[in-house]
Amino acid sequence: MAEKKKGFHWRGWTTFVVTLSFVIDTVSGIILYIAPPGRVANWTNWKIWGLTKDQWAAVHTIFGFVLLIIVALHLYYNWKILLR
Repeated sequence: MAEKKKGFHWRGWTTFVVTLSFVIDTVSGIILYIAPPGRVANWTNWKIWGLTKDQWAAVHTIFGFVLLIIVALHLYYNWKILLR
């Protein structure tokens, strides 16, 4: 017997992206919290995992926006469940 091909599940995808964005935003936020002040970070060429403080700030901002957008989609797809 041939197996039925499963389609793409947007609810599952949004849940995965919400979780991933949350984890990345949390890690980048912790790194930015422990990072030295801007001038010190620049003078000492401070890096964690190959990214400078400015690059970590960019990652944090980008994934913050992704998180906002995807949370809105997540609420849309799960609105009926939330109301129950």
